[in-house]
Amino acid sequence: MSIKTLLFCLCGLFLFGAGSSVAAPTARVAWRLADVGLRISASEAAARVQRRVGGRILAVETVQARGGRYYYRIKILTRRGEVRVYRVDAGSGRMQ
Repeated sequence: MSIKTLLFCLCGLFLFGAGSSVAAPTARVAWRLADVGLRISASEAAARVQRRVGGRILAVETVQARGGRYYYRIKILTRRGEVRVYRVDAGSGRMQ
C-alpha cells in the first residue's frame, strides 16, 4: 500500500468518523432539554422573534426562572436601531 493511499484512507476515516461523534452529543443534549420541558430550541425562539420584530439577533440565552421553567432571553437590534430584549417561554413558545 502506498503512502498516498494510506493518507487518503486515514483522512476519510477522520472526516466521516468525526461527523458521527459530533452528532451523538447533540442528540443527548436534545433529549435532556426535552426532559426539562424545553419544547422549542433557542434557534427556533430567535427565529420567531426575528420574524415578528425584524432586525438582527444580538444574543440568545437560556434562563431558568424561579419556578423551574425555562425561557430564552433574546436581545435584538430592531430596524429602528433600538436594542430590545424579549422572553420566549421554552415550553410553550409564547413571546413576552
